[in-house]
Amino acid sequence: MKNKINIITLISVIIAIIPLLIYFRFYSIMPSKVPIHYNFNGIEDRFVQKSSVEVITMSSFGIISILFMKLIGLVVIKFSDNINKERVKVVMDIIVLLTTLLATAVSSYFLVLTTGIFKLNLLYIFQMINIMLGILAIIIGNYMPKFRQNKFSGFRTKAALSDKNIWFKTQQFSGKVWIFSGIILIIFSIILGSISLTISLTIGPIVYIFMAIIPVTYSQNISKIS
Repeated sequence: MKNKINIITLISVIIAIIPLLIYFRFYSIMPSKVPIHYNFNGIEDRFVQKSSVEVITMSSFGIISILFMKLIGLVVIKFSDNINKERVKVVMDIIVLLTTLLATAVSSYFLVLTTGIFKLNLLYIFQMINIMLGILAIIIGNYMPKFRQNKFSGFRTKAALSDKNIWFKTQQFSGKVWIFSGIILIIFSIILGSISLTISLTIGPIVYIFMAIIPVTYSQNISKIS
């Protein structure tokens, strides 16, 4: 188990440094000032020096993602059941890998754009983000029922925190909702996300709202029944 976790972490670190490698590789052919922000139409509206803190930070998105998600992972693992702790560790490492992959992909894409070789395609970016978030929702949903009662992870409604049985039912139901929502988000992103930027931007928030409201409503309802 430890070997698997170490391998996943190692892969995450390797992926995370790719944007930095791209930055140093293309630094010589980047213009002195590079675009750091684009408007809704995909047109550059702010430029900075290629050696600026903003560009270096953008090149470090993968590393920042690993550190942030590892911190969250420590909290989640701490409050998971002892029986499922090792399994949760592996899942959190996989989540770290996926978020690092997403952060690295976005960072690398924007870095390559600074060279002028490619043009910005916001539609493609948001479509890929929605797909990756859908995969994350499926993974988290699969392990949500294994979270023990705590104040840091899972759906922490007032009713769920006050009763272990309601907590278990809430997490079990929430896990199914997140898995279903993740599948829907992936399918809709593939089928409809390539039609227009407006649709691609709308799909995500609608699914996220559904993922948040339905479990909370369910938890409140079973609390009243109990």
